[in-house]
Amino acid sequence: MRKIGNILQASTSVVSAILLLVLTISVFLQIMSREILRVSWTWSDESARYSFIWCALLSSSILVRKKRHFEVSILKEWIKKPGFLRFIEVFCALCTLFVCGCIFYYGIQFAQMGFKKIAPTTQMRMVWVYSAIPVSASLMVFYSVEALLDIFGVIPHMSAEEMDEISLWGLIRRKKGGA
Repeated sequence: MRKIGNILQASTSVVSAILLLVLTISVFLQIMSREILRVSWTWSDESARYSFIWCALLSSSILVRKKRHFEVSILKEWIKKPGFLRFIEVFCALCTLFVCGCIFYYGIQFAQMGFKKIAPTTQMRMVWVYSAIPVSASLMVFYSVEALLDIFGVIPHMSAEEMDEISLWGLIRRKKGGA
């Protein structure tokens, strides 16, 4: 499961980086077209908006995996008993799992509404945009289950620092036997 999580994290990071690049280029082109050509391209507004939505939600899933998305750190500072600290970690992971499960469930319903809606400029079905919610929520559910398995010692522990070093290029090099 850890290997699947690493591949998902690396792939999500690459997709998020590409979407951030699309967002940046779209905004840059929009600014240049308005200032230099005195023309407004509406497609660049939509592409920037939709890239931002996907990039933000996919990046949020990575933060859930790294346990950096949301946390009540004051509890960890106050609690000195390892058993109770573990209970808090399990409780937080279960809460995250529940909330992300709800987001996934209702995100699917929301995405289905997108079959009936079409973007005004690009004429794209909005299901492609709305699908960012259940896709990112499913990743968050996966990472929450992974966190629970980590807490209970079912899978090997991986520190946040080790997760920071995960990249698609690093996974490809390891698979080929490189450094």
